[in-house]
Amino acid sequence: MNDDTIKKLTIDETEYQVDQLPEHIQRMVNLYNDWNKEEQAIVAEHTKVKLAKTELSRQIINEVRKVVGEENKEESKEQSNEE
Repeated sequence: MNDDTIKKLTIDETEYQVDQLPEHIQRMVNLYNDWNKEEQAIVAEHTKVKLAKTELSRQIINEVRKVVGEENKEESKEQSNEE
């Protein structure tokens, strides 16, 4: 994960170093940074689960096709034997 920690703010075209701002503003920026990191972790986890579901869906489809294909082969054999 890259470092998206806010170290400077640009407000009304003026740059401010966070560490030079009052303590209460630094705490707010730190809280924002913490939430941003938490959001990135949630997005990464969501992406991981989404990809896993996609892969599992693919595997389910392949297994169903394989089982149905085998059942169809058995039915064809039985029908051939009856004729």
